Amino acid sequence: MTATQDSSLEFYLSRTSKPSCGKAAPVQKGLIPSRLKGIADISEEGLGFGVPIAQYWRDFVFPGTSEVSCEGLVPEGESWKTFDLNMIERHQGSVKNRVQMFSWVYQRAYNRYYKSYLGQKLARLTKPRNPKAAAGSRIKEPTFLRVASRGKVTTRYQISSCRIDLQTRVSGLSEEGLQHVYIANELGGTVFDHFYDDSGTRLHGETIGGWKHVHAERAAFVAPSLDLAFVVEIPDGVECYVGREIIAPDIHWSGVVLQLDDITEEVAYTVRMTTARGAKVVSL
Repeated sequence: MTATQDSSLEFYLSRTSKPSCGKAAPVQKGLIPSRLKGIADISEEGLGFGVPIAQYWRDFVFPGTSEVSCEGLVPEGESWKTFDLNMIERHQGSVKNRVQMFSWVYQRAYNRYYKSYLGQKLARLTKPRNPKAAAGSRIKEPTFLRVASRGKVTTRYQISSCRIDLQTRVSGLSEEGLQHVYIANELGGTVFDHFYDDSGTRLHGETIGGWKHVHAERAAFVAPSLDLAFVVEIPDGVECYVGREIIAPDIHWSGVVLQLDDITEEVAYTVRMTTARGAKVVSL
């Protein structure tokens, strides 16, 4: 079997996210592959393909609204989605249910800071010593707040069978305070639990962990139970990170993130949905 023979695999775009757990997902998703008529069966909580996230000096800014070339099932050929980066994340405190603490990094997307040695040390130093104070400052789920737009980013998708050529133009973003732009490519972490790249890296399950810098031309996540893989071809000169996180019941993603430092150019790359036999990619 080849990827082109998987007639059940289709691709979808939407102005609103449809999370598998039934909760409203505030962050816009990109192109979503599905075997169940648009349901997030293999993407789970992952953002799909081609989603921009901008890192400014103080905030990570996420796309909260969007426009699409077509709603729902995407035919072969060209389609696009324009993401409006107009949302930031805060953590909620239990006291008066008001915004109490800025999280610095969205726990599901860019948590390298908290998983670093420095981040863990700071967390220990700032932990309340009084048990009552600790209980009162317990952090609830993150909350997203709509803010003034930092600009719009368009990702174009050229679909041919199970090959997607993506082109993202980030020049529409405000440059004031901008540090990096990330392009997220994520599917479900429950099923896509094996990672390979063409430099020889092999990781499985929890060994994948938080964001890791990879030096490769191609990076792949494999779902052995589905005999399916998605392969991201990494453009020359672009920094790449891979990661996986499972936090029941709502967070399950595996992803490849491209880091852009120059917003004057477009970034073009390819994602392939391909066959895997067990835990091995047929063609990397």
